Amino acid sequence: MIKIVNMKIAKDIVLLQLQDDETKYFEALWEIPEGVTYNSYVIIGDGDVIVIDGWKIGFGDVFVDEVKRVVDLKSIKAVVVHHMEPDHSGSLKTLLSNLSSDTRVFGHQLVKDMLQSFYGIKPNFVPVTDGMKANVAGKTLRFFHTPWLHWPDTIVSILDGKVLFSCDIFGSYGIPSALFFEDLSPSDQEKFIWYAKKYFANIIGKYVSWVLKGLEKLSSIGLDSIEIVAPAHGPLRRNVKTMATLYNRWARGDAEKGKVVVLYMSMYGFIEKAIRILIDELQKAGAKIKIHRFVDKYRSSISDMLGDLIDAESFVIATPTYDADVFPFAMLLLNVIISKIPKNKKVLIVSNFGWGPVAGKKIAEMLKTAGFTIVDVVEFRGGNVEDVLPRLREGAVKLLQST
Repeated sequence: MIKIVNMKIAKDIVLLQLQDDETKYFEALWEIPEGVTYNSYVIIGDGDVIVIDGWKIGFGDVFVDEVKRVVDLKSIKAVVVHHMEPDHSGSLKTLLSNLSSDTRVFGHQLVKDMLQSFYGIKPNFVPVTDGMKANVAGKTLRFFHTPWLHWPDTIVSILDGKVLFSCDIFGSYGIPSALFFEDLSPSDQEKFIWYAKKYFANIIGKYVSWVLKGLEKLSSIGLDSIEIVAPAHGPLRRNVKTMATLYNRWARGDAEKGKVVVLYMSMYGFIEKAIRILIDELQKAGAKIKIHRFVDKYRSSISDMLGDLIDAESFVIATPTYDADVFPFAMLLLNVIISKIPKNKKVLIVSNFGWGPVAGKKIAEMLKTAGFTIVDVVEFRGGNVEDVLPRLREGAVKLLQST
């Protein structure tokens, strides 16, 4: 059920949060049973008002009703678009239709054409440049371009040097029980770190080199004065350095020692039999194992799989050959892994076949070309797992060896 939070987070800032537990696949792709929030902010200045971002497309009327509960619409003099994806800009057309045509819309230059193509609107648009300051309602907003986090138009802004509106950056999945991360229970904090890591892997993982550039830019302008981090998804934060540190680790692919992700597909149980042997060997060696399986009666979450892979030291991909080629679902997983995951991981490939050994070699070539380190390719025919028992044991050792 959709819920709304309308609450003051500072003397002059109101959070408008739509809590969405009905969307099961974020971007129609990533599994999110934990739900997600869309966070907008209303800044109340000297008689005038600034609206920061909005809600997902389809909630425009509800959004405007909530804004009305906070301020007179006539007092809104500026709207900031940090990122044009419709989970943030989807309420913009409805909002602007209720405002004066003089209301300024701030955003990256790329936003201007997207406003027309997405929603057929041509507002009083003000393109922002990197480091630019805007004085509205007695407040000062300073804008910084953070491209590819995760669209080329993405910007962040800092209000009066104290509040960082970070849009998708430092966001997370999940519907928090408190507005601020620091006010959550220790167990919920741990949960929301996982939701943030999973969100990072799904949404921002493709652009890790840009993450490091963006962090460097934010660090150069000084984060010590930031008192509130106000993202577009998930809980707000009082400590920006915590998330900056985590983003740095995730972008570099820093590994948890001994963490191995095992992901496998098994049509008729042959691969699963091999994987059970391999997992037993890994456990004997003290590995920290995360298992994601895709079989005839169960499928793991791809979004969770990516979240686990971000800080894994190594991973196993096991799949049958199918139609003398790579198993189709394995191709899907490989494509998202290559796109989203840092390449400083060791990989063991396990495959079986009926006619000929094809899948293992193709997968190895794909992953090697992408930059992963292949420790071995273990292939067996049909259900003859016993033929490769020594290879499976050797593979477990290779995965856990220090490089």
